[in-house]
Amino acid sequence: METDMNDDTDCLFTAADRRQTCIHEAAHAVIYAFGGAFVSEMAVRPEGPGAWQHTSKRGSVRTDINGICRAELPHSAKSPYVFWDEDSYCMSVNRTGYKKYIQTRIVGKKSLMEERRWIRSGVCAALAGPIADAISDSVEIALAPECNEIGNNDICDAEALCMLLPWRNEYDFLAIETERLLRTPEIWKRVQDLAAALEVAGTLGNVDDIPFLPDPIPNWPPTPYRRNKHD
Repeated sequence: METDMNDDTDCLFTAADRRQTCIHEAAHAVIYAFGGAFVSEMAVRPEGPGAWQHTSKRGSVRTDINGICRAELPHSAKSPYVFWDEDSYCMSVNRTGYKKYIQTRIVGKKSLMEERRWIRSGVCAALAGPIADAISDSVEIALAPECNEIGNNDICDAEALCMLLPWRNEYDFLAIETERLLRTPEIWKRVQDLAAALEVAGTLGNVDDIPFLPDPIPNWPPTPYRRNKHD
């Protein structure tokens, strides 16, 4: 997940901006870890004016972001069936391609359930950034989709991923589940501690292990159907 950069690449990136970006990326990382993903790399833009360039371990270069959190995910959870559509100017979903993937690569009910769990985990990780921003700023959490020309909006990514899932209330359910975790004092402390470590280091994961990440929660996140069935 990335934190988008202001359109003006010569703008001043303040200490407050940097601290908030670290909270945003740390929340992504903590929720990724809860879902069982391996968080491989985190970085934040230095404080000050001018553009920032980030080169990933794999050599990809980004110049349009203030921060980044990379996690290793299974094939479908990496969103190859969710993409930025230049014609509609919004996130779009290749349902036909995904259906073929399911039919040819996913065998058995257990595998399908795990496939969908990984997608739900990706949704929660995407929503964690904007939810953490709101918690940190003590403002109301607003998660209505806000597609924009950048195409990297976390909320839009999460909504599009939900289009690959079977239940109508997936988005709202997963947003509530993510907020519930992030508002847990012990978990929020992890987010703050990881954000502080990223703020000091600038990059994490290239040499040292990323600290303060929790152990995975088995079978998390649940499905709306399972939660409703047990209530």
